[in-house]
Amino acid sequence: MASHYPKSHFTGIDITNEAIGMANQQRKENGQTFDNLTFTQMNAAKMDASWTDKYDVVMIFDACHDQMRPDLCLKEVHRVLKPGGVFGMLEVNGSSNIYKDKKELGLMAGQMYGCSMFHCLPVSSN
Repeated sequence: MASHYPKSHFTGIDITNEAIGMANQQRKENGQTFDNLTFTQMNAAKMDASWTDKYDVVMIFDACHDQMRPDLCLKEVHRVLKPGGVFGMLEVNGSSNIYKDKKELGLMAGQMYGCSMFHCLPVSSN
């Protein structure tokens, strides 16, 4: 997106320094600097106080379900959005019924539940 919209500024956040480091490393490996892109280590449930009414658009990709307190994360999204701003969220399409998910998603259901049990739950519990 940063390359397609050079007059816009993009901010990516993650709670772990490791993820921010990986994002910055990928940017270097791609050979592009993207002066309009910043990655910052931050808790989505407590974003920078100076960000109130700062953003035109906020997007969450497959991460809200990982939050210890998704309600606080969504309140923060509301706070940092400018009045009339746009919020978009993409999450996994699981039903929490493993039998239904296995029937509809096949092998992907096993991966989703495995990732949830061994990654999402421990991460959101810290």
